[in-house]
Amino acid sequence: MEAIQKRLSLITFSSIYLIFFLLLFFIIEGTHLNISNADFILDFDLSPFSIFVAIIYCLSFALSLFPTKEHENLRPQFLSLFFLGLGIIFSNTIFTFFVFWSFHRLIPFIHFLKNFDENSGRKAGSYILAHVVGFSLFLYLVFQSYEMNLLTTSLRNYPTTFFTFPHLIILIFISFMSQGIFPLHQWGTDLISSFSWQEVSTFLISRSGIILFYKMIIPGLSSRPISFQLAIMIITIISSIYWISMAMIEKNIHKAIGMFYLSQASLIITGLQAGPVGVKGALIQMVVISFASTTMWSITHYLDREFKLNSQTSFHGLARYTPRLAFVFIMMAFSVIALPLGLGFASEDLLVHALLEHAHWLGLFHILAACLNGIFIYQLFGKIFLGTPKNDIPQANFDLPYRRLIPYYLIIVFFLGTGLFPQWIIGILP
Repeated sequence: MEAIQKRLSLITFSSIYLIFFLLLFFIIEGTHLNISNADFILDFDLSPFSIFVAIIYCLSFALSLFPTKEHENLRPQFLSLFFLGLGIIFSNTIFTFFVFWSFHRLIPFIHFLKNFDENSGRKAGSYILAHVVGFSLFLYLVFQSYEMNLLTTSLRNYPTTFFTFPHLIILIFISFMSQGIFPLHQWGTDLISSFSWQEVSTFLISRSGIILFYKMIIPGLSSRPISFQLAIMIITIISSIYWISMAMIEKNIHKAIGMFYLSQASLIITGLQAGPVGVKGALIQMVVISFASTTMWSITHYLDREFKLNSQTSFHGLARYTPRLAFVFIMMAFSVIALPLGLGFASEDLLVHALLEHAHWLGLFHILAACLNGIFIYQLFGKIFLGTPKNDIPQANFDLPYRRLIPYYLIIVFFLGTGLFPQWIIGILP
């Protein structure tokens, strides 16, 4: 079994790098790939936006798994979740998106059903309910698209006649539920506590809710009054504040990082509604969060295996034993909290300016959410790496060697370089 798991790990890494290079090879503007027969049709979007998100998706997993690959035993369902996540990213029609979205969420659904008992009943119940309701509403929209002869229409090209108020509310419900936006959030904490961090990452980094929002909902919002759009932006900012507040009081470190990730995703949706400048800021934020947060999650996972990081309530003092990982962790944290001269600072600058143009109080609340995220990151770093360990740890080299930290160092250089010259990345954004 161990040999099979190691072989699976090798296949996973090979697949991730192969997909990444294929994506670079097939960068084609404004085209799509169509797979069809007499019974069904799958249409894939190869626009710059989809390729941009897919590259982030693949690189994030390569970045997070490569440095600790000698210790990882990935379950077979991880590969399924990974490729289904790619299908969501490249979906061009509502039917294609529905197929990949449904199967992507079906794997945890089956897991919860198989392991349903009195102890896990609440966790299973929240996810099962969210999946059934979301699936039913999405299926209704697919049938509505079929009746209006829109089943093969690109998500971006839906006519305004489709976006009636009930349809738009259903789309927003599916998007927010998929992304764990408060108050449609409970399944997120249950998923984080029930699956490995790699499997949870396929849900968070594939960003099905954000992709549906960007490709379909934003065009539909153009015909709605500005007050309706402001209401959605308020909800996403409240969701970000809620998630980061929960992360700050959460004792389990892994769950806390997952909550932090969901908090940042809420702010990305906020930025996508704030005009062209806000969209660029949100896309840069997507890059920063994907690389930095996944790296922090990977490092925490590695340290937990060696030192049993089971709580945020005490200081672990691991900088004494893993100074290189402490350096990487704090540099990623600086990027996330928008320290000047980093790429995160450029994204926050664009987001705040865009939100202030819409409404001054929106920009202020965004700054509040960003400050809370910064407090959480420093709190997390302090709990893991600072202080004095309770038990004396034998003198052993738990730090990763420099060669296995090269991917992390390259990302740090990338963040600093693009932070000093942000016009380069802003210019190539889709």
